[in-house]
Amino acid sequence: MRHIHTMLHGAMKAAVQAHIIPKNPTENATVPKSNYKPMQVLNEQELDTFLQAVQNDDVWRDFFYTELMTGLRRGELLGLKWSDIDLKNGDLRVRRQIGRINGKIMEMPLKTKNAYRTLPLSADAIDVLMQQRRKTGNSEWIFPSPTGGPMSPDLSLIHISEPT
Repeated sequence: MRHIHTMLHGAMKAAVQAHIIPKNPTENATVPKSNYKPMQVLNEQELDTFLQAVQNDDVWRDFFYTELMTGLRRGELLGLKWSDIDLKNGDLRVRRQIGRINGKIMEMPLKTKNAYRTLPLSADAIDVLMQQRRKTGNSEWIFPSPTGGPMSPDLSLIHISEPT
């Protein structure tokens, strides 16, 4: 609602300035208060449980470990190509993201200029990425789909079983 109000208010303000309408009808509208929700972070025990759950899953272990070590958003992580990684100098360049538009998985630019960044990699993260490199074959993507292209951002479809 707040986002819609902001967009309408801006459009109506421009219409007043262009002398299309005499007064901005959104000027005295009551905007609902924002419901601030603090970020939920896993505690140490929850993180251990999560890592145990993916430990024996070759597909997701390296993916989630890299995500946890870098703090990348899902689309950014899926958008990583091997050309973005410098294993020798230990850094990773975030240059694109993967998203879905009209049902099609697409390579997309990042949302802001500050989202383009270079991150240092720990020795553990480099080891994980080197293991991943051996698994991906000729794919340009670090975490490719089974067909070799970019993976779908719809990770809600995955299932990870509880550790035994």
